[in-house]
Amino acid sequence: MRFSFGKIWAAAVCLLVFASCAKDTSESYAGIEQRSLDAWMKLHRPELLGNRQEARGFSYYVDVLDAGSTDKADTLIAETDCWVQYEFTARDLNGNVCMTRNAVQAKQQGTFTRYTYYSPYFRYSGSDYTTLLEGSYYALREPLTLSEEYIAEHPDRGLKNGMQARRGTELMLYLPSSLAYSSSGASSDAGYGGQYELDANRPAILHIKVTGRVSNPLAYEGETVDAFVEDNGTVCPVEEEEDKDDPKLASVRRSLRDAETDEPELPDTSVDPYKYTWYQAVDTVPQLYISHVFSPGREPATTYNWKNTYSVPYFPYNESMAALDKKINDVLVERFGAGTYKGDSIKSGETASIWYIGRFLDGFIFDTNIDEVKRLIYGEVQSEGSAYQYEVPEEGDTSTLKTIYAWYYSIPQLRYGQWATIVTTSSFGYGASGKSGGSSTSGGSSSSSYLDYYNYYNYYNYYNNYYGGLYGNSYYDSYYNNYYGGLYNSYYYNNYYYDDYSSSGSTTTTYTTEIPAYSPLLFEIYIEAKE
Repeated sequence: MRFSFGKIWAAAVCLLVFASCAKDTSESYAGIEQRSLDAWMKLHRPELLGNRQEARGFSYYVDVLDAGSTDKADTLIAETDCWVQYEFTARDLNGNVCMTRNAVQAKQQGTFTRYTYYSPYFRYSGSDYTTLLEGSYYALREPLTLSEEYIAEHPDRGLKNGMQARRGTELMLYLPSSLAYSSSGASSDAGYGGQYELDANRPAILHIKVTGRVSNPLAYEGETVDAFVEDNGTVCPVEEEEDKDDPKLASVRRSLRDAETDEPELPDTSVDPYKYTWYQAVDTVPQLYISHVFSPGREPATTYNWKNTYSVPYFPYNESMAALDKKINDVLVERFGAGTYKGDSIKSGETASIWYIGRFLDGFIFDTNIDEVKRLIYGEVQSEGSAYQYEVPEEGDTSTLKTIYAWYYSIPQLRYGQWATIVTTSSFGYGASGKSGGSSTSGGSSSSSYLDYYNYYNYYNYYNNYYGGLYGNSYYDSYYNNYYGGLYNSYYYNNYYYDDYSSSGSTTTTYTTEIPAYSPLLFEIYIEAKE
């Protein structure tokens, strides 16, 4: 039987309303709720009464579990405008989880899915604007008032009155709804949810831990991509003026589609023209790389040196990523073979049939249309995959483009029958807004609580897009973020990419994996041989 905290809370508020009518019939609901939260704290967390914080005319309470890093290089969140990465779990006042980014919490609540990317939130925190939940924004940017008694009781936490958040800071916040989820409440059945939902206009307990702080997300992800390709092979240098007359380097830099050499099926990367593992797709486009020598049929099998490897204690990411990559390579070779480098080049106006695996740079697979890989990652195949029909546009014509720009620049550099890897920054992927994850159900009744959650995420996405358009483009000089993200997301993300289903009776559930803002992407692709 599901316990409803909302009913008990509503009853408590009603009692306060009746009591207050004798004194002041004009008191707002927010005022009544604030007094109720104060009374709850006095009864259940009296040791935190001295840690009362004031924000926008409301009060909230904080329990500092860890003051954070003592490294001077880890500057305060409030020192400059920045993007904050933080782990997150939201509860009602009974401790029931309603939202979480933690895989273990989700598993305990019975909401864990293999489609869900359990990673820290990535939200903008600026002096004039933020995409953080309001209560967490104040807690992470304002000095925290802590009582002397509280500080003395926790000598191991590195606390001091007036401290401010930085990397490693871990907080438990007790917020009135005016600083939390207000009239929307919070719930989800899409992997990030809990067993319970938080009703509208109810207080919330937020557990947050800052895992990172990024001043310039575009520069940060560019450095991440460069580091990844350098850790996984050699990068062809950008052409210098003095190298133009060097025929050997010119041969290396030429697109493989123009090469006239007779290469073996699995080329030896120690000799030209396959000396380099990675090539820039276009010399003038930074951090968009192609590996022409990737093949699951190579010996030893191609595996990546993943940094900050995605790992949760559940299938399929509860083993080494190298072991998972080896399993993936085996099923790819069995399905498609080793591939070739002798096929015809892909020309404008043609249509290529593409099989793909989409991954983040920690190894997590956010999508694939290959059934054998679906079975490995999701444990089953609910919907049979089919090759994506990529219509190659004329060079310079993006008016009918239906994919991300990473593919637009990369696919014409490849051949029919070829394996390849593409690595790109978000500027040629999903941009500053990213893409929300979720699930939707058709053919039966849908959950209104999920729709509330989905609307809540749309609210965040609206502000992400606004910030991306205003700040990302003008300050970071990244014109492409929202244009690319908007063009790709509306058509491609919801209509093709995430087509794995689970059904029960007459209902069908479609899952979509979240793409966080400013996420670099990796695609392993196979292009069918030309008939």
